[in-house]
Amino acid sequence: MPAAAATASGPGRRAGLDPDEVVAAALALVEAGGPEALTMRKLAAELGVGTTTIYWHVGSREELIAAVVRRRSEQQAATPIRGATPIDRIASVATHIMRGALDHPQVTTLAYQVGALSELEQPLEEALVAEIAAAGLRGRAAADALRAILLTVAGFIVVGLEDPATAKADARLFDRTIRAVIADRLPEEAS
Repeated sequence: MPAAAATASGPGRRAGLDPDEVVAAALALVEAGGPEALTMRKLAAELGVGTTTIYWHVGSREELIAAVVRRRSEQQAATPIRGATPIDRIASVATHIMRGALDHPQVTTLAYQVGALSELEQPLEEALVAEIAAAGLRGRAAADALRAILLTVAGFIVVGLEDPATAKADARLFDRTIRAVIADRLPEEAS
């Protein structure tokens, strides 16, 4: 079929398909139906193309999953860090990590299943490291603060993924807890 005769959903659509569109559609499938919803056949049907077209644009299923995790990671990283004090800014990043996991549980689950949680959270964890350093912590003290904050966040994520209603109810508890952990780790002049 000539490119000029292509329709928005017909076989000629592959002429205008790009990898970003494939990744966006794959992310939408995961968000809507969970990790098991992401099959190459289902994705191809969603985009109105043949399965081989998906492989052509993104490679293997593993490469597609890596691209989906990267895309969600980039979206999380675009969330602005807010706050006037070091505690506020560090708490903002910690909240972004937690909300990213709980607001997108299907992608979090997918990343966990393929061993890519660190890739999913890397930009936010790097932002957290930068905010801890900006607060004046270095070396062992910075590493201990990072560990304490991430373990606190992880605990709330685990509970929230098990019971989403609890996560919404515990938002204030999370804020109080994370701020207490941060304040405990920062030098007094940074608090």
